[in-house]
Amino acid sequence: MGVSSEQSAVSSQRSSYFEGTAYCENRKQITENRKPKTLKWCAGRTLHKLKEEVVGLTTDQKQEIINRYRLHGADTGSPEVQVAILSERISYLTDHFKVHAKDHHSRRGLIKLVGQRRRLLNYLKIKDIERYRTLIEQLGLRR
Repeated sequence: MGVSSEQSAVSSQRSSYFEGTAYCENRKQITENRKPKTLKWCAGRTLHKLKEEVVGLTTDQKQEIINRYRLHGADTGSPEVQVAILSERISYLTDHFKVHAKDHHSRRGLIKLVGQRRRLLNYLKIKDIERYRTLIEQLGLRR
């Protein structure tokens, strides 16, 4: 059973038609070079090829921060380590807002992170003022 030239022409047209396109799960087509004004019709579905990756702290970056600020070999949860990780996340989000000024959902997360860091710094200040001062100096925070 051979494939007729007519069938092969149709299949080649179909494959060239599908190249360079992206689809939602409901098979609505989005061309790669022209994004729709709104993706509301695709909300709640997986969007292929057009979805941006949001990258925060990688595990290597987090491990490097832990190694730099830990008090002993197995320390991952001391206030110094937590404040350092929060400070890195805060600086990432402030850079994010330079590009995406209207991202109010992430802004709420930033405010929560700043509050958490402030509470941890207040705890450290009450518990051991010298550790607090060295941490502030190392991180370059103005308090």
